[in-house]
Amino acid sequence: MAWRFFCGAIDELCIGYKITFRRGRVLATRNERWRRLADPELLADPCRFYALNGTLPDFSPGPVHRLPWTRFQDLAFDSPHPLPFPEANRARARWFRGGIDFDRPLVILGHGWAHRGLENVQRIYVKRIVEGGCDLLLPTLPMHLERAPTGTYSGEIMVSGDVVLTAEAFRQAVVEMRALVRWARQQGYTRVGVLGYSLGGFLAGLLACVERNLSFAIIAGACSGLATTILDTRLGRNIRKDLAVCGMLDRQRLEAAWAILSPARLRPQLPLHRLLLLAGRYDRIMPASSVRQWQRSWQLPYIRWYERGHYTLLALPGKVLKESLAFIHRQADTRAR
Repeated sequence: MAWRFFCGAIDELCIGYKITFRRGRVLATRNERWRRLADPELLADPCRFYALNGTLPDFSPGPVHRLPWTRFQDLAFDSPHPLPFPEANRARARWFRGGIDFDRPLVILGHGWAHRGLENVQRIYVKRIVEGGCDLLLPTLPMHLERAPTGTYSGEIMVSGDVVLTAEAFRQAVVEMRALVRWARQQGYTRVGVLGYSLGGFLAGLLACVERNLSFAIIAGACSGLATTILDTRLGRNIRKDLAVCGMLDRQRLEAAWAILSPARLRPQLPLHRLLLLAGRYDRIMPASSVRQWQRSWQLPYIRWYERGHYTLLALPGKVLKESLAFIHRQADTRAR
């Protein structure tokens, strides 16, 4: 009971900071543009929405840098799905390599919302994954860090009261991840998968619904749909106010507009044994009931539950990464047989 209270208190403290001191700008959904997102044909074929059209963009690699535990290279490319913000349209990813060839599994890591920098991600996620026998691509998600539009903080307008802009930002992220999968295959990697947590977990789930060429998909600290987090948790308080102003604070309307952002409304392209769902029982941002809904929708055999909240699950990811690495290498062993 004391541990459950502690996990809940940490979540509430972090949520309180974000909704109090990181209010962000008020964005609104204009006219009826959101209705095109509710087209049933998009749910029937989400690849139409998340299409990687045309040829693979040109990747510009930077110089090779070395750390005590790996070497890395920065990659940049023009986003295949541009947004009306020049800063957001130059996609970036950091490529970490622990080996000299391409026989290691490659993990595309989707980070969480509103990170101020990726140094801690490298320290607590990337280092352990690379030392655990994988190479890794760490993309900067749209609207984050150096991709944040001028005058906004990192991640501020990735999710907002403008439901169309939110959908387009998610679309940009998934399309760019698809480009990274294709690029990695061209380099010679035969095992390419995704691991996402929190916001990155939503994106990992969406990628698994449109990308057949994944070897595995691991989703941590996410729930069945974005509307649940915004409507049913304290974290969504400010966005609910913005949605109310423009007439979008209506569950049926919002769930229809954001259905294409909800992995549980779609179907995975991977066999079930290549999917792993990890969740905290005491998560105040991604409710356990919504995680179970996702499990039922995808007919997953189980969820790997942890006695954690949202932030205690993801800021202390030792058990999550141990389970994830074992899962990744089991996929490799299965393919080898």
